[in-house]
Amino acid sequence: DGMSDVGIMTGPVADGALKALPVQRDRFLAVLPRDNPLSGQGAVDLKALNDYPFVFGDNEAWSIYNALLFTECEARGLTPEIIQVVPESRAILGLVACGFGISILPECLTRALDPRVCAVPIADLSTLMTTQAVWRADTINPVVARFASHLKSADDRLAPRSATRSSLKD
Repeated sequence: DGMSDVGIMTGPVADGALKALPVQRDRFLAVLPRDNPLSGQGAVDLKALNDYPFVFGDNEAWSIYNALLFTECEARGLTPEIIQVVPESRAILGLVACGFGISILPECLTRALDPRVCAVPIADLSTLMTTQAVWRADTINPVVARFASHLKSADDRLAPRSATRSSLKD
């Protein structure tokens, strides 16, 4: 309806009437209770997570994320035993902190973790979760054009974050 100039989203843009540019790219991290035996690892393989119950976002709010992640898991031999689904990332992190299960989240959601939780890189998962700015291709708004220009120039700096294991765990 033309009410918004720019939207922020994850997932593919399948509408030719829209343009998109990346705003952020995040690695997937295993999110574990700090007392989990895998929490001391520098990195884990997806298959190593097979023995643990999972907490994930529900398909209503997390459908694109779940589709991408579950495809990657299946390709690498992980079949998550999902014991709880919730609509928000805070709920996922809270359930992991309480020891109900583990999860896999994009790095941007692991910045301020509860002390009972740690995030560990996944060695065999190089796929990135991309967040994009999206706008109408036929827009004539000069502010949107300038914003897009800034995004294009910043795109080279959007390589995945290279956080160390200690910065992820502490």
